[in-house]
Amino acid sequence: MIDNKKTNTTFFTLLNLQFKNLNSFFSLYEKIWLTFFIIMGVIVTIITKNNALFLIVLIAGLTMELTLAKRSKWCFLFVFINSAGLIIIGFITSLYSEVLINALFWIPYSITGFILWSKHLDKDENKHLTEVSG
Repeated sequence: MIDNKKTNTTFFTLLNLQFKNLNSFFSLYEKIWLTFFIIMGVIVTIITKNNALFLIVLIAGLTMELTLAKRSKWCFLFVFINSAGLIIIGFITSLYSEVLINALFWIPYSITGFILWSKHLDKDENKHLTEVSG
């Protein structure tokens, strides 16, 4: 039998550790920048009476750009979330070219990119960063 208390404690300990790592990964400027634009997105979403999907796509897009600039392989997770949301929005708004570009280019790009970047991790730094050549 699985001890739920131990499992929950382990899960929350791991989650807390990941949050601390994420917190130290971003500089104060980056945290302020991300928070400011998320707040602006919430305000615009409320004013325009859009659904939460638009806000999720916005947050995923902002986080994607920030993690990509920091050369983290996790940017591809946010590319995937952003593209999946844009596919749904494209169907809702009948923007089928948006659906096609995300389904046929950005989703395969995010999967391929994650796999390829995972093979070229920076050995001197954190394991989620990629090496830069050039």
